[in-house]
Amino acid sequence: MIGSNPKHDLPLHQAGAASLLIYLMLAWCSHNTQLMTLSLFFLTMLGAGCLLGITFYRYRQRNLSPSLFSIMFWATAFRIIGIYGLPIFEDDFYRYLWDGFQFWSTGDPYSLAPSAFFTDSSIPITFQKLLDGINYPDIPTIYAPTLQYSFLLGHWITPGDVLGLKLTYVLTDLLLIYVLDKISPYRLLVLLYAWNPLVIKEIAFTAHPDGFGVFFLVTAYFFSLRNQSSILKSIATMVFLAIGICAKPFAWFIAPFIIFRLPLRYIPVLIGTVVLLYLPFVLHSTEVLTGLLAFGRDWQFNAAIFSLLALFAPVKIAKLLSVGLFIGVYLTYFLQFVRQRDKTIRFDWILAGLLFCSPVINPWYWLWVLPFGVLFPSRWIWISSFALLLSYVCGINTNNPNLAPYQLEWWVAGVEYGIIALAIFWDSMTKKPMLPEEPLRQ
Repeated sequence: MIGSNPKHDLPLHQAGAASLLIYLMLAWCSHNTQLMTLSLFFLTMLGAGCLLGITFYRYRQRNLSPSLFSIMFWATAFRIIGIYGLPIFEDDFYRYLWDGFQFWSTGDPYSLAPSAFFTDSSIPITFQKLLDGINYPDIPTIYAPTLQYSFLLGHWITPGDVLGLKLTYVLTDLLLIYVLDKISPYRLLVLLYAWNPLVIKEIAFTAHPDGFGVFFLVTAYFFSLRNQSSILKSIATMVFLAIGICAKPFAWFIAPFIIFRLPLRYIPVLIGTVVLLYLPFVLHSTEVLTGLLAFGRDWQFNAAIFSLLALFAPVKIAKLLSVGLFIGVYLTYFLQFVRQRDKTIRFDWILAGLLFCSPVINPWYWLWVLPFGVLFPSRWIWISSFALLLSYVCGINTNNPNLAPYQLEWWVAGVEYGIIALAIFWDSMTKKPMLPEEPLRQ
């Protein structure tokens, strides 16, 4: 099988240049709300996606693999354009910037909801303007310590400006691509992540921090694959895993599989790191989990299995059933792993199953799944990354007076999850693998 060779990268550079023009147009239009329509958004996402798909299959058919340098060159260029662009159909960054300011100025982003500062004249003008953009201002922040540290870093770089966050998350995402290339035998799958329009939109344009969190989880997995007799690598695994756990609850369901492959004597490193990350916040506030618990109790958006169950049962019962379904399947899978620890663990299945059973599926949550999709050739993971973008067809973006701000158009869920279901069915029934058994590089 032919390995990577820069001489074979002409198709990649052609697609990269065309994609760059698409992202330039998207970034330029993002500065004008009249131009930044849903139609334009989906047209650019589809265009970039088609170029990526065509490039992938051109290499696949010729049994070639692009060079990492070529992949990274264009991946970096796309993200630089995203940094120039404004956040698209998203306002979560106002909360990130506010949390960074609160962390910097008081050390406590958890105790008080943003609405408590609406009449506080001591707040600098720059940050008073942030308050106007925060959604659900009566609820304290839901973001865990790892993300709070990233908000603090963004504030330190550019106080009150999303640029600092974008730089932080883009640099971390580029590091993630490098780590994925070290883990995956399939560089073509690294290409699918590095150029994925969902990734570029949610991280570079919109500054969602999920890529920052999953970087530490993937890096922990990377170190766990190294020589497990190495003390330093085992310690690094636990430290990075703890940082990932303290980013979002998603990492909790991956952690046991990594922990059980290491000697038990390293567990105190994990616990100690978690304690150190939480300690500055716990010392300042008893409300560290208040916002997160409110989110878990009250939020519903773009759900899959939960929405189906809610058609036939009260919301609380539907939530219990969907959570119970996931936990039951997860525990069964974990017990199989305990009995056979050399078994390949499909982290992509675990995280995707968690999201499909959740009452809330924002498209950027898929950033936790995609890096693990680089390890296992599956078409449905990448197709899903495009289908989930349909969730932006909601009330706040369509200006439909008959819809609540975060209510979807009636047809969206059917099309969105119909596409995902068909992709899963196609993957399970097709006899032709996405990639050959042997790696597409040497």
